[in-house]
Amino acid sequence: MFLYLKAEVEISLGLKGAKYKLEGPRVVFIPQGLAHYPLTVTRVEKPIVLLNIAFASQGVREEIADCSGYITAPSIGLHDMVTRTYRDEKLIREQKMIFKELVYAGKDAAGGGLTLFWFPVAEPHIMYEPPHSHDHSMLAIFLGGNPLNVGEFGAELDMWLGEEGEKHTVRSTSAVYHPSGLVHRHVDFQKVDKPFQEIHIFRSPEYIKARTLEGKS
Repeated sequence: MFLYLKAEVEISLGLKGAKYKLEGPRVVFIPQGLAHYPLTVTRVEKPIVLLNIAFASQGVREEIADCSGYITAPSIGLHDMVTRTYRDEKLIREQKMIFKELVYAGKDAAGGGLTLFWFPVAEPHIMYEPPHSHDHSMLAIFLGGNPLNVGEFGAELDMWLGEEGEKHTVRSTSAVYHPSGLVHRHVDFQKVDKPFQEIHIFRSPEYIKARTLEGKS
């Protein structure tokens, strides 16, 4: 799913409009003030997804001779996950899942202040996390699996936010903002009628749990 870009894409960067061809899945970091675009899609064999992530800031345009270091191939590999569900301290379900995951960490590239996780959800399960928070903000995005209609969302999931664990249910394509310091927990994917995409975007060069609440669930 992530490994192949069945298209030809070209982007211009810098005041002189240097052109760069994107071959395969790529993350293009555009630092504050860097002139950019147009972006030209010259060939499409299969639908592709373009995700723009913009920080709310302004800057003076800069002249950068070589922008190739800002174009990074994200890490794509198999993620082996085991989830266990307990009720009254008894194990009632164990699932083993293997799926492809895309990861981009700013600390390993020129992107600096951004980390991104992107993976498919194809079956019900619980993504267990103890209550925790971060020193940076996070955006959790849930998109329908059809790239031509991401609003078609055939799933239902529960998530718990805040110190007291207020429950929220997601039944449609959504973006859930987690400000810095917000306590959040595991996600229970109750129903998955159609596979969908989950994307986590962190305003941080790497993923770090700043605080974990021991003894709470």
